[in-house]
Amino acid sequence: MTGKVIKAPAKINITLNIGEKVADLHPIKAIFLKIDLYDEIEVAEEGDGLQLNSETFYEQNTVVKSYNILKEAGYNPGGLKVSINKNIPAGGGLGGGSSNAGAILNAMNEMCNLNISKDKLLEYGLMVGSDVPFFIVNRNAYVSHFGEVITPIEVGEMPDILVAFTDRGCNTSDVYNKFDKIGRKNRDKSNFSWNRFIYSIEVGDIDTIEAMMFNDLEPVVLEEREDIRTAKEIMNRHGLRCVMMSGSGCSVFGFSNNRNIIADTEDELKSKGYKIHIGRIIA
Repeated sequence: MTGKVIKAPAKINITLNIGEKVADLHPIKAIFLKIDLYDEIEVAEEGDGLQLNSETFYEQNTVVKSYNILKEAGYNPGGLKVSINKNIPAGGGLGGGSSNAGAILNAMNEMCNLNISKDKLLEYGLMVGSDVPFFIVNRNAYVSHFGEVITPIEVGEMPDILVAFTDRGCNTSDVYNKFDKIGRKNRDKSNFSWNRFIYSIEVGDIDTIEAMMFNDLEPVVLEEREDIRTAKEIMNRHGLRCVMMSGSGCSVFGFSNNRNIIADTEDELKSKGYKIHIGRIIA
């Protein structure tokens, strides 16, 4: 039996622009940054078919979807035993399920000698979910089209990141459906410069990042979720920078290099029932 242990990272969206729906898919323009919060996935070649330990309903698990998509495409991943130690919160906008899928697609391609080209693997990843191609490439990136166009970027020195979340996640489909109904009231972004914004990330210009960043889905979720509004208020009051909801929610992040600010913010958030991750942006 051969196997490997994979660290599948979480991500934040430091900016997320949602386009008009096309054939049930939303085009996006976004910056995805990886953080040092990981699910640990143990993969071993064993038995027949896929054996999976997971709390997620089997047919809905992204690892199962990834395995089945390759099988249906005519590849033979063989027998795999997959064990997932979940640390990334479900429904947190941090890409946990997508990260698991990206990791397992890469692992199957490598371990089972499937010789799938990167472009084809991205295509299969998109069939699992729009964030999966990002995790297949596994680089900080500007992500566009329907999520499958990945342009890696470098990230300058960034402060520590604090991420707050609860056990109550957000349903991505529900958030997007509500956005389609009311989200178009968001600010005009016709003059937004992606080149300038990407450059500010590359040089770690936190002032420009904070001034320019946005998440089209945030107003939709804030309207209904007091816990997210409260997390943002606490982080802003303590002086964290670039405070925003990640993805479709429901995690909130902020940055600071001041350990006292981080500690005080963590204490207050924990006292109100939030779970906290403190870490860094990773390459």
